[in-house]
Amino acid sequence: MNEDLEYNPDFQKKRWFGYFDLLGIKNLIKSKPIINVFSIYAEAIKAASENLKRMPRINWTWFSDTFLIFSS
Repeated sequence: MNEDLEYNPDFQKKRWFGYFDLLGIKNLIKSKPIINVFSIYAEAIKAASENLKRMPRINWTWFSDTFLIFSS
């Protein structure tokens, strides 16, 4: 196994990463009809999409109640 370190200057860029959870989802799932949960997800996804499309160097994805927002 080669133990030499290789340096690629393309990987040396400043980036940032944000990790956000929708608060209260667990309680919402337990206390409200499932359609309410889907409505909240849909609103959050729509808001993220609309706000972040104005920033082409910002990417985002989501899984469950977690949203990941990161720079290129």
